[in-house]
Amino acid sequence: GEARGIRSLTSLVSNTTGSPEAKVAAVLSVIFLSIYAAAQLTAGGVALETMLDWAPTIGILIGFVLVVAYCYAGGIRASIWTDAAQSSVMIVGSTILCMVALNSSGGFSGLHNELEAIDPAMVNVFPSGLKFGATLWIAAFFFGGLGVAGQPQVVSRVMTLKDDSARKEAMIWFFVWQTPFIVLMFLIGLACRVLLPELGADGAQTGLPELAMNELSPFLGGVILASIFAATMSTADSQVLACTAAITDDVRPEWSQDHKTTKRVTLAVAVFATVISLVGQQIPGFGDSVFKLVVLAVYGLGAIFVPLLLVRMMGYEPDSQHTIAMMIAAMSGVIVWTLLGFGNADGIFPTVPGMGAAFATHFGFCWLRSESPDNPFGRYLSLIHI
Repeated sequence: GEARGIRSLTSLVSNTTGSPEAKVAAVLSVIFLSIYAAAQLTAGGVALETMLDWAPTIGILIGFVLVVAYCYAGGIRASIWTDAAQSSVMIVGSTILCMVALNSSGGFSGLHNELEAIDPAMVNVFPSGLKFGATLWIAAFFFGGLGVAGQPQVVSRVMTLKDDSARKEAMIWFFVWQTPFIVLMFLIGLACRVLLPELGADGAQTGLPELAMNELSPFLGGVILASIFAATMSTADSQVLACTAAITDDVRPEWSQDHKTTKRVTLAVAVFATVISLVGQQIPGFGDSVFKLVVLAVYGLGAIFVPLLLVRMMGYEPDSQHTIAMMIAAMSGVIVWTLLGFGNADGIFPTVPGMGAAFATHFGFCWLRSESPDNPFGRYLSLIHI
């Protein structure tokens, strides 16, 4: 990123700063990242409501203040350092809660037996009643993982690294840190189904704080609450900063060197995310669901950006109309899939139809549009012809 003078993911979809496709990418990025940030604020509200019986609105507003403070304190560098510190709190809290929950569930064998007694499907590798079969279900996880490359707040961190050696080291640290955290959260989720059967699948987002309250001492429960806030706020401030970079780099490049204006943009984005979170509280079942907001945002971003990044990596240079059409097709695929309810637990993540729509648009333009080069695989098709 430093070599090319770019700070945002949206700048990678175009070779020209402030081009129409870069501006559209920036706007879409801000919309979906704001939804993502809103989900983090909602999660903070859920945690405080569950553990302290406070109104969710209070937790959302506290989260807003913390996010703005984080962003104003030092920008991306402060965000990276605070993420590192907060991840330590998260891993310690998760480990403690997982050990206590497993012990209360009777260990691994007891957990397995209890889950099987509640619902035999919970101990099967593949869920029952999948609408599109196991193959697409597995493929959705692969494309969902690939979609991480479409998250600006993640890519912006890669852009701060000085060389390939640093990027490889960061990748190793990512997997070393992320893998045990995922395993811990998975086991805690299963233990919630055993120890808190009254919550059911619909109460998943309150399971972690409920379990902490029931199984831990007040002090350790406070550690878990701190870890929840650490996770949500460190994510939200990264997303707000990524939105700021998209706006100041691509929508209004003349603002990028104006420190005061940049701070105002950051505040405006934080306010926008907070409004989404507060309005979402009035839409039960979707707007107040952390999981559904995150799924929409994460897989929307992945579907919009990953196909374009892959196409450009192959050496294909789509023009403005071609690029914008791919992004709009991807966004439409994700939204329609979500509205149809096909992205629920018995369906597949909306990344698949979103990316499918983007690639279908790409191939269609290559085939039917004279202004688009007819080699959809870029330099790789040329090698095949040779």
